Amino acid sequence: MLIAALAFIGITSVITAGILTLATAHYSRSRTEANYAAALDAAEAGANYELRKVSDDASQADSAGTTGGVQYTLPEGTFKVYCTSRTGGNWTVGTPMYIYSSGTVHGLTRTVQLAAKPLCGTGADNYVLYGVNSGTLNGSASATGDIGSNGLLAWNGGASVTGKAIFNGPGAGWAKNPGGNITSVYNTTALAWPTVETLAANAFPLGGLSWLATNNDNALSGISNDAVNLSGSSQFTFQSKAGGANYYLTSLSTKGASSLYFANSLGPITIWVGPSGASTSVTINGAMSAVAMSQDPTKMVKFYFATTGNVTWNGAASLDAGIYNVNNAGTGAVVIHGSSSLLGQIIANSYTIDGANGLQYEGSYFPSPGASYYGMDNALFEDNGAWN
Repeated sequence: MLIAALAFIGITSVITAGILTLATAHYSRSRTEANYAAALDAAEAGANYELRKVSDDASQADSAGTTGGVQYTLPEGTFKVYCTSRTGGNWTVGTPMYIYSSGTVHGLTRTVQLAAKPLCGTGADNYVLYGVNSGTLNGSASATGDIGSNGLLAWNGGASVTGKAIFNGPGAGWAKNPGGNITSVYNTTALAWPTVETLAANAFPLGGLSWLATNNDNALSGISNDAVNLSGSSQFTFQSKAGGANYYLTSLSTKGASSLYFANSLGPITIWVGPSGASTSVTINGAMSAVAMSQDPTKMVKFYFATTGNVTWNGAASLDAGIYNVNNAGTGAVVIHGSSSLLGQIIANSYTIDGANGLQYEGSYFPSPGASYYGMDNALFEDNGAWN
């Protein structure tokens, strides 16, 4: 009887010990998993915090600095967060970004990478034309979208605008007032559009335009000596590739009936014209793209001009493209003649639109430095995995 009792006690003791061990392991595992989930919550909270912060005041964005971000304390745990450009390096206000946020709870850390971009809310400015220094509309030119300037705008002839005229800064206004033909909006602060040189430095942190001059996709389209100069009725095709093609040119012109064709079915095409400060002028008589911005905004065609000469667009062709001509020198204008149709944006030191040109805003090729807010750009990553 005693032996049976001792055996029973021994067996129950073993079972009890096993149950306690299992319960302890389960508790430890559940606590670890809870901390793991809480660390992810903290990381996401950091990304959301940064989105709100840059939306309130983009100049206050947190940077990586020397400590890998700025740390904030939560009731339980911390998060460390910072912003970068899409290609690394310092972020430029008004451009797409990555937000990195690491959440730490009870020693466990998880990190997320959020792709974000400037967005426009209801009633926000959708610039089809912006002249930092000045702008002029002549003849029967028409523009669908907002026009704006940090300086003076002149309205001559029978030009028409479906949108607002937005003046930013203390010296901005009408050089020649069109009367009641358009709604005029006056803001006290000038828009600080980044220069082409700054955008290139952010896009190519190893050396900006100088680096791009020797590390580009010119060979993809058979470009030699960084020049595309056409005459007669010839046509030159810029090829695309997955992820985007970046071309660097020091000379670009199409004369006569010659034209450019952008085969952008595989990805976006970006034309950079330099070097910075060169007095080169550019003339384009005709151009068109395979894929319109309205069909696929991920395959847009964009031009960046760091040169100080004028960019002249002639002819009657229709093109979906963005033209950006704000450089360090602050000189050089975009001049459009003829009856061409541009579906996109022109952001320039100054512009002159003549003839019967039709310009239409088709989406944000170049987000305004005064964007309404910043939001997610369809990508949130953790470590080597992607999830939504």
